[in-house]
Amino acid sequence: EDATAVADELHSQRLELPYVVTLRLIRSLAKEKAFEMANTLFARISKSVAPQKQQSIHILSAGLHLFSRQGDIDRTEEYFEVMKARNGGEMPAVGMLLHAYAVQGDTASVIRHFRTYFPAQPADNSSSALRPNIIHYSTVILAHANARDFDGMNYWLEVMIKDGIYPDHHIYGILTQSFAFRGELDTIGGILDQMKDAGVRPTPHTYTTIISMLGRRKDPVAAEAMYKRALREGIIPDRHMVSALMHAHVEAGSYRGAIRAFDYLVSSSKENRQFKP
Repeated sequence: EDATAVADELHSQRLELPYVVTLRLIRSLAKEKAFEMANTLFARISKSVAPQKQQSIHILSAGLHLFSRQGDIDRTEEYFEVMKARNGGEMPAVGMLLHAYAVQGDTASVIRHFRTYFPAQPADNSSSALRPNIIHYSTVILAHANARDFDGMNYWLEVMIKDGIYPDHHIYGILTQSFAFRGELDTIGGILDQMKDAGVRPTPHTYTTIISMLGRRKDPVAAEAMYKRALREGIIPDRHMVSALMHAHVEAGSYRGAIRAFDYLVSSSKENRQFKP
């Protein structure tokens, strides 16, 4: 947000950033789901370089990334087709196309496109045929998670493992979020143990998802226990994770706990500048 404010101030003074920096900012905003700011910046940079077909591959790629993150099917397909015509539809472009449908929970379309670009048995048996990677599989699993199709999630998880690809922290995050939605705390604990056994380190986002779920259940004791578990595992809490803990206490009417979490947020900001209240 601070970076966007700087970019806006420069624009107001008719001083434009190098487009590579702006594109990096757009991707970061999209990742954080700050779509309104990202769309504004992308519209600005797109307008400055004329028609879509004249845009560089870097701008097209950023647009595809932005619109797929939002689940904007029409614009994702539009940018995908332009990129496909430009360079044959490279692997990242296929992943973004799948992601747009996954955001909408449209499992049928995700699977249809997956099968189109990654056929199980290429007709020509060509070794150069595209092969799915962990990003493509995780996107299919995300689609089933968003559709609340847990049988489908398990099926594609098995397909992925049979293909020699094993879960990473992103896939574990999808699984954790799905079971958090269902309120299955015991299962989540099992997933965290599996991650540890597999040598996959949880991220602050993993714990934020769990703590947020416990907050919705008005269980601040369990939320704080999960927070302390994260600290024991060497996780450095970010602003979102601490805020989730604070909201868990607020939802349960535990204002002392909320104040304690807020104090930690402020003190951490002063000590290491990792985040600010």
